[in-house]
Amino acid sequence: MRNRKKIIAIGLVVLCMLLIFLFSSQPAPQSSELSMEIGEAIGKVFVEGFDEMTEGEQADYAMNIDYAIRKASHALEFVLLGGLFMAVFGIYRLRIRMPVALLGTALYAVSDELHQHFVMGRAGQGKDVLIDSIGAVLGILVYAGVVLLKKRRTKTKVSRQEGKRPIE
Repeated sequence: MRNRKKIIAIGLVVLCMLLIFLFSSQPAPQSSELSMEIGEAIGKVFVEGFDEMTEGEQADYAMNIDYAIRKASHALEFVLLGGLFMAVFGIYRLRIRMPVALLGTALYAVSDELHQHFVMGRAGQGKDVLIDSIGAVLGILVYAGVVLLKKRRTKTKVSRQEGKRPIE
């Protein structure tokens, strides 16, 4: 069972890295089109009267939030990758998994930005490495928080079953 968890966790890390690579491989026009579609979808869900706007107004709205969408996408990709690295290192019971997970995601962020230098119309940016790394920290902290809560719940459950007061 443990080997199965290792294989699945490593597979998810590789899949996440592959998805990041594929998104970064999109030429600028294709990437911009995807961002605009996401912006329009956000407008439809969160902006009252969005459907009554003209196509030009809808496009302007999507363009106005395009930068935020791109940066949030960067961060979210690495939130996921940071959490997945933590899962892998947790399975391997690596004691220093938080710094190793951060280092791994930060190095991948650097390689992602270098990769974008070779994609038509794209450019790697140092600030994106920082955004990616902040996303990784969030993913690592969320994962660590979930694990901590899970341990506390287990201790409380065991304490109750033994008739003891829960450990605080």
